[in-house]
Amino acid sequence: MSDIEDILVKAAGKALSEDLPNFEKIVSPDFNVFESVDSFSVVNILLESESVIENLLGKYVPLANEKTFDAMNSPLLKWQKWIDYVTDIVDAQRK
Repeated sequence: MSDIEDILVKAAGKALSEDLPNFEKIVSPDFNVFESVDSFSVVNILLESESVIENLLGKYVPLANEKTFDAMNSPLLKWQKWIDYVTDIVDAQRK
């Protein structure tokens, strides 16, 4: 598991601690966040993820945008796409 993947799993696990307490055990590369939780929980995942990425990079980096909430194209439709999406953003910020 990559560092970013580990960070995101823990962030989502924390955000979903009440709605999906076993998230860290059930998440898989094909896990669809939109099908599994409500929109409030999606926002919590984004906020928690932004917080841990900010701690990692030392600056705020927004992860939410129109694409993130697009029901047809969101990286949250598959957990692996979310990891890749955030990894690309983090890598770009490190350059």
